Amino acid sequence: MSPTEPGTAEIQRLSDGTRVVLRASTVIRVATDLLFAVDLDADVIEPDGTLRLDTEGLYRYRFLRSDGERWRIYERITEVPE
Repeated sequence: MSPTEPGTAEIQRLSDGTRVVLRASTVIRVATDLLFAVDLDADVIEPDGTLRLDTEGLYRYRFLRSDGERWRIYERITEVPE
């Protein structure tokens, strides 16, 4: 997969409600139904539209474009520590 080809992210929710990213591509494709889900945590989409995958905020993504009606493409804007 090329660095700009949309990939995926895997997120784990811990028993205390904390979200931890297990793996995430630099560019991800997200289904719109997930973005508008009733049970989506309030801090996942920040006021400026930034997508925050984890509770700590290490995995933050900016919207790039729509991919049809069902998908949105986001690009990571944070450096992830190794």
